[in-house]
Amino acid sequence: MREIICPDGSAVFKRIAGELERGIQLVEKPFSEIGARLGISGESTLSMARGMRDSGLMRRFGTFFDYRKLGYAGYLFGASALGYAGTEMTERICRAPYVTHVYEREHALNLWFTVLSKGNENADGMCGLLRSYGCDFVALRASKMIKLRPSFVRDADGESGFGDWNDGEPDVFDHCAMRMARSAALVSGISERPFADAARLSGITESELIDGLRYLFSCGIVRRIGASFDHYRAGWHSNSLCAFDLSGAGIFVREAASVAVSDLPWASHCYIRELCDSELSSKWPYNLYIMLHAVSDGELDARERHLLEIFGGARFVSLRTKREIKKSYFRIFGEERLRWENRP
Repeated sequence: MREIICPDGSAVFKRIAGELERGIQLVEKPFSEIGARLGISGESTLSMARGMRDSGLMRRFGTFFDYRKLGYAGYLFGASALGYAGTEMTERICRAPYVTHVYEREHALNLWFTVLSKGNENADGMCGLLRSYGCDFVALRASKMIKLRPSFVRDADGESGFGDWNDGEPDVFDHCAMRMARSAALVSGISERPFADAARLSGITESELIDGLRYLFSCGIVRRIGASFDHYRAGWHSNSLCAFDLSGAGIFVREAASVAVSDLPWASHCYIRELCDSELSSKWPYNLYIMLHAVSDGELDARERHLLEIFGGARFVSLRTKREIKKSYFRIFGEERLRWENRP
């Protein structure tokens, strides 16, 4: 089913899930604010949100950053991980704190994972690890984010959450913003006053934290404060990463085709990526990567065909998900609980 699975099938439960995925408001009691708009009490809203978290339906509640604006670059790796050596290599990859997502996919390059790196250190180290195992691999740096809109819940009217969208280039951030971001990272509790709870950990006031968050939102460092849901539990059982070769198309064609993906609710991520290291350079021409979600394999087939029509039959490869091995979220590495001054 396309709608989020909930204990009693209530429309209110689904609408609360949609609101949490979109992101809470910067007010003292954000859960009461959601309840007031939906005609229920703040206590009931909190109870349902906690139920989503405790059941595992909600993977995480907290602050979602644009890692690029905090000085990080994102890399996508595909590697051949077969046999005992492949299992050992996979375990080493999963232990790395800067590796956020790891999936097994249906392809000769069967292990796909994402790496965050300040400079090239983490990405170069990962390339060295893959070479030490003698496996085929591709390393791709994200050069442009077209779409980041992971919306896996639908409200009572059948509308999906709008999630995150930002196609701009990173802004320069200063040390003050970084200190604010460290405080923002502490917003993680489902409580009546989550900002007050995080502010106490930072040694600042609730109003100072909310004011700082408004600043971080305004410059794009924070994308949203809300929930991330398990898309399998939400009914999206078939998923694929589709890679297209648009290298021969003109820039207008590439941009127009890419932006068309923004209207597809079942396409959650869309990036232009450039090959930065590989043992397969001449065999891997793909530069546009789109993550698709569907209820069934048949529906996924149809959606891949629809993308092929959008991109004029361009060469592409479907990397269907077999299993999720690791999924974590961006955090500020080496995070200290620092007091920050009022924003300039």
